[in-house]
Order: sequence, then C-alpha cells, then structure tokens
Amino acid sequence: MGLMAEITHKHCPKSRWAKRLLTKYWIDKKTQYLLPADVVSAAEADPARKRETVEMCRRKWEKTYAVLKRKSDALLNKAPCYAGRTDRDALQTDMLFCFFAYGFQADEYLCYELEGKSEAERRAYISDVDRFAFVYRYNDTRDMQIFNNKIRTYEYLHDFYGREAVGIEGAGDYAAFEAFVTAHPVFVRKRAFESMGRSVEKVDYAASGLSMRAFFDKLLKDGPQLLEELVIQSAATAALHPSSVNTIRCITFRTAHGVETPYCFMKIGQKGSFIDNGGAGGILVGIDRETGRLNTDGFDELNRRYEKHPDTGVVFKGYQLSDWEKLQPLCQKAAEVLPSVPYVGWDLAHTDQGWIFIEGNGMSQMIGPQTVWKCGYKAEVEALLKDMKPFL
Repeated sequence: MGLMAEITHKHCPKSRWAKRLLTKYWIDKKTQYLLPADVVSAAEADPARKRETVEMCRRKWEKTYAVLKRKSDALLNKAPCYAGRTDRDALQTDMLFCFFAYGFQADEYLCYELEGKSEAERRAYISDVDRFAFVYRYNDTRDMQIFNNKIRTYEYLHDFYGREAVGIEGAGDYAAFEAFVTAHPVFVRKRAFESMGRSVEKVDYAASGLSMRAFFDKLLKDGPQLLEELVIQSAATAALHPSSVNTIRCITFRTAHGVETPYCFMKIGQKGSFIDNGGAGGILVGIDRETGRLNTDGFDELNRRYEKHPDTGVVFKGYQLSDWEKLQPLCQKAAEVLPSVPYVGWDLAHTDQGWIFIEGNGMSQMIGPQTVWKCGYKAEVEALLKDMKPFL
C-alpha cells in the first residue's frame, strides 16, 4: 500500500471525473468476488449447496481462494474457541463462504461470531469489503492517501499532535533529523506506510553506538519514516497497562449537519508490549461516548474475552477516562482539516496536558466497534452515509 499510496497522492489526476473512474475501478476490483443475493440465500438454506458454491468459487478464483484458505487455516489452528472441533471442514466451508457471500475476512467471522447466524443477522454487519466500498465511495481517492503516509498526516495535522516529529525520506532531511535527535535522543520511529502498529519502535540513539550521520543512513535503509517525540501518557491511562501508550479510536463522519462521532473504543496493550493495536495482541474495549466510561469487557484479536486486564488487574467496565468531554470536539475539529476525506478513524492518547493525536486513518476498519459491542452497525452507518455527499 505504501508505494501505491504515494503514487496515487502525487500522480492521481486532480480532475473529478478521472478520479471517479479510478475509484470505480478499485471498488469493482474489490467487490468482484461477491456472489449474487439469490445464490447466497439458496446456499444459506442448504449445507450441500453451500459446499458446492464454495467449490465453484475455488475454481473461479483460485488464487484468492488459496489466500483465504491459508488465513482461515491459521485462525482455526490459533483461536482457542476452535480447539478440539471435530467439524472443522464444515466450519471452514462456512468461513470461506462468508467471504464470497458478504465480504467477511476470517478474523471478522471469528470476532463477530458469525457461526450459526442467519443470513439477515450476517448482513447486519459491515464486512471488510463493505467498508472498503463505502470508504472509496465517500473519501476523495487522492486526498485519502495522505492518511496512508504518516509523514503527510503529520504535515497536515501537526497542530493536533502535541509533540515534535520529523519525517525522513532522503538525504535532504539530514539537518532536520540531526536537530530532532539532538533534542530527543530517545524517540519513536514509524515507517511511513505501515499500519496496525507494525514497525513502531522505541529508539535510543545513544545505544546505537553510531555517529549521527551513520545512524541517519541506517534508518533510511528502512525507507521513509516518521520520528516522534515520546508520548508520556497520563496516570489514568497508564494504569491500564503502563508499558504501552493506550489509545482511543474515535471514528468521525463529516455529514451535512456536522461531524458525527458514533463509535469510540479503546486499544490497550498487554504482556509488556510497547504498542496497543489489536493486530499486535492488544485488547479492545468499548467506550460510552456520552460519559467516557469503558462499557464492555475487553476482546483481543482471537475474540478472547477479558473482564479485567490480565497484567494489571484493572476491571474494564466502568473505568472512567479523563477529560472525556474534550476528546470528541477535538476530533470534530480535526475532521474539518481535510473535508474531502469525510470518514476518518482518529487515534488519540491522553497526557497530563490533555488529548493528543497519534495518527489518523482514512480507511478505518469497523472490526473494533462491531467486536466490542457484538453488534452489526450496517444500518446505522448507511443512515449516516445518506447524510453525506458521496465522492463517487
């Protein structure tokens, strides 16, 4: 996604009609595997027909099927709730069917507990393919790529970050790098195009044993990166898990009547990890957006439930977050910076100076809200989208 994001941002035509053609191509490419509704209904009513339908998909889309099967194999072997199952073939068939029928990835099948649900219940959830389609339908194709590059995101939204950062992309950035590392010899680095916490690393320049120039050259070998001043979170959020910066994901929809913030949830690290992402073993917990209290148990990427944090013992439900009344207005303000990208997921941390931004995500997934509340939000999101001006 990194190279594609940068190429799209730099070279995507600015004319609306050209961007619309490109957007339609991407949506069609992503949704090409979805089966007609009548085929789905017939397969849902007959297990034998479901197997035949999945086999037909295997023959028609062999490479895609192989990727999906590898992912489902890995999940079936890893998720505790599937251990010891004697009906794994039927379970995997249903898991694969849910991709071709609705667009659900294997982890969504697990976390939304789709096994045993009816067609109507499954359609109530937003699938990964659904999310991709509405994101590209409403977000400007070119401007959305700003959020796929952490350096560009910081350039547009640095006033919300509450800390210093510097992007390094080539030799010309050395002077800025030297000034930053001199001021912040211990810092966080992130590859510009990574996601889900991959590549996030706490760096101590003194421990490298290198000259400043050699250290710069070594970092550049990993490609473009954003270097950030360390975030010191407040005691209230550190209490949940002190070694990770625990963040809130707030999803904004910029509608004709203002910016809505319907879904807020927390990401909390565990086992001494420096990062909190669900894909890196973190725990997701729902938040009452009116009060700022955690209002669900925690869930990890394997849908394991936690009433309290396994390391710190803090009970999740009822835990009060600080300065909650300031978080959503801040996200609403940030959502106005790039009005051409009306759907964004914002990650924020709380410090003694208040809420600060960690990053924005122009393709924010819906797996978080639908996992923690065990509820499908397709109808609710579609109602919000009707109040927004589509890009496509």
